[in-house]
Amino acid sequence: MNQVTVKSLASEHIIRGMELNERIKHARNQAGLSQEALGAFCVPPVSKGSVYQWERGEDSTTPTLDNLVQIAKGTGVSLDWLLTGQENKNHLNIEKMEATIKAIKENIDEEKLSPHQYTKLLFMVYYDAQDGFPLSQERIRNYFRLLA
Repeated sequence: MNQVTVKSLASEHIIRGMELNERIKHARNQAGLSQEALGAFCVPPVSKGSVYQWERGEDSTTPTLDNLVQIAKGTGVSLDWLLTGQENKNHLNIEKMEATIKAIKENIDEEKLSPHQYTKLLFMVYYDAQDGFPLSQERIRNYFRLLA
């Protein structure tokens, strides 16, 4: 499976104010969760040590986009805020993002895309879903062909 990280999103999203590691820790503390409990939200679950490393901002252990979706959902913060530090009036819908990730995984071989291509595909399909287009197999595969 392709591991999409915030680093692959950095060229498309400006992270202002707190850094990602600080936002993860802040969200966890505001939700009253331990590092172990936050790790349990991830799929697959990650260790307390991994969460500790994320919160320290260690470059080699940045969470995947899939895990960031779970962290946002588990702590009750918006995915926009977690990714960028800013709220967006057209905020990312966590349920639609999860459905988009699932649809992509069911319809394409993620290994054929770089993390940057996977991120582009994810947001292309996601924004189509936000605009009311169905998450169809044909649409996802057409986008995949454009990027591969």
